[in-house]
Amino acid sequence: MPFYMLYIWAWEKIFGHAEWWLRAANVPWLLVGLLALVRRRAEMLVVTIASPFVWYCLDEARPYAMQIATSLLVLAALCRLSETSGPEFASEERTWFALLACGLVLLSGSSLLGMVWAGAAAGAALVAFPRARSWCLIRSHMLIVLAAMSFLIGLASYYLWTLKSGAHPYSGASTDVRNILLVGYELLGFSGMGPGRFQIRTGGLAAFRAYLIPLAVYGGLLVSVLYAGARGILRRTRQKAIIGAMLVVGAAAFFILAAGYVTHFRVLGRHCAPLLPVLLWSIAAGLRTLWERRFILGRVLAVGFIVASFSSCVSLRLGLRHAKDGYREAAAVARGALAKGEVVWWNADTVAARFYGVLISEPKGPPVPGGAWVIQNCTREALDRAPVPQLIVTSKADLYDVTGALADYVARGGFQTTGSLPAFTLWGKDRD
Repeated sequence: MPFYMLYIWAWEKIFGHAEWWLRAANVPWLLVGLLALVRRRAEMLVVTIASPFVWYCLDEARPYAMQIATSLLVLAALCRLSETSGPEFASEERTWFALLACGLVLLSGSSLLGMVWAGAAAGAALVAFPRARSWCLIRSHMLIVLAAMSFLIGLASYYLWTLKSGAHPYSGASTDVRNILLVGYELLGFSGMGPGRFQIRTGGLAAFRAYLIPLAVYGGLLVSVLYAGARGILRRTRQKAIIGAMLVVGAAAFFILAAGYVTHFRVLGRHCAPLLPVLLWSIAAGLRTLWERRFILGRVLAVGFIVASFSSCVSLRLGLRHAKDGYREAAAVARGALAKGEVVWWNADTVAARFYGVLISEPKGPPVPGGAWVIQNCTREALDRAPVPQLIVTSKADLYDVTGALADYVARGGFQTTGSLPAFTLWGKDRD
């Protein structure tokens, strides 16, 4: 993630590494995306602000808000370039073409997957624009094209070097049909209406039973808006251009899903974050079509969808079932136990533990006095050799206890649940 890591490094040097400052690092990116939409119609701004997926990604120190913002910039530039042609628009055209190139480079530098989506955007533009228009834009702005290509070739070389050096995603899970459904579920804004992520992770399809009514209501409104949007887009745009662009974007999505299946990498909604602006554009087109018809039912559906989408946003941010992994609270419990001289096993992410002040003893390193023992995907024999803990902090067995050895140790050792936090379970023994 070269450009994102450079950005977050610079942000930390200016504002420090306090948790909430790091979470706020995405705000400038959101502003970039929204400013790119100022020249577009108001409905695109509304659906972006009311997107549950945007709300979910906004406060995470990850590159997905950056990818959404740069994708919005690319989409806004493409839309503007499709509307301006001729000498009277030369200055504006140059500005938007430069912004398009900048957006593609930034998206490519956000991550390797970002480069795949940037390639899809460029390919979709070449297919959707008339050939004469495409070549005219390229010839008229050759210096911008050459500068952008230099950056893109450099980034491609860098990614190939990292892959050759052994960089790879976590391979503890694979991609299947459920992941495809989950990607659509998250990007289209259903998340706030349904169960929390940890409920889905542990309960599967059964976790959705209690939320069928709100999901059905939201789904009905969404289908109505998307149907109206599809009709509006087909009426205003060449069908050949739409089909070609869909095939290019679909090919990129298929490539990512296939790579996830082959490499045992779980593709989630966040890995398709650059696809969100396309979905928002379709939803915005539907709202516009419903509103312009001036039928009461159409406007009721449009307003109803916006209300439902905002409700999903609020639920996603404030609902207890949607609370993000409780690393801050789990680390506080672990620090308290370590301060008492207790042996603590930490079965979760170690970077987060360090960030929240938990001393860590790595399995292959020398013991750290007063540090928690990292227990991740250990064998039964390794657990039996480790110091007997007074506290075990566990999270996401499918990531950190794939062998099931820790669950077996807890059962054999008579440990009992002493507390639970979002995505965490605390284990201890009766001390009487």
